[in-house]
Amino acid sequence: MKLQFITSGLRTTTQDLGRPGHTHIGVPIGGALDRSAMRYANHLVGNALATPVLEITLSGPNLRCLEGGRVALAGSGFDLLVNGEPQPALLPISVNPGDELIIKSSGNGCRARFNFFRVLQRIHDGGLVPVECELRGVGRGHRGRYQDALLV
Repeated sequence: MKLQFITSGLRTTTQDLGRPGHTHIGVPIGGALDRSAMRYANHLVGNALATPVLEITLSGPNLRCLEGGRVALAGSGFDLLVNGEPQPALLPISVNPGDELIIKSSGNGCRARFNFFRVLQRIHDGGLVPVECELRGVGRGHRGRYQDALLV
């Protein structure tokens, strides 16, 4: 499944479970702020529970599906619209190529997790970069930008 950012939202980043076990040498745990919601989003789409997610803060992204697949939104304060139609919360949603996904604030919270079936990868300079490697390498999430594409 491929998704393309139309807009990124205020702060949309890729997040994993962080780096526990290294605080004694000064490395913060980091990772998703709500690990339970991250695990649940992964469960909804059939991923391993530690698979990275898009973490959305304050305002969500608009995404275009370049391929079909399953997506899920977990957390609070956001609604998922597919082609302008509201979708049920906390359920896996099937999407098709060309579908537009809008994740918008409902005014009831400030953070949510969005995930897709399979491993999240980012297309970078014509190649695929597994987000897990990118997260481990820099210690924080990649921020989605206009026309970035994610292969999941």
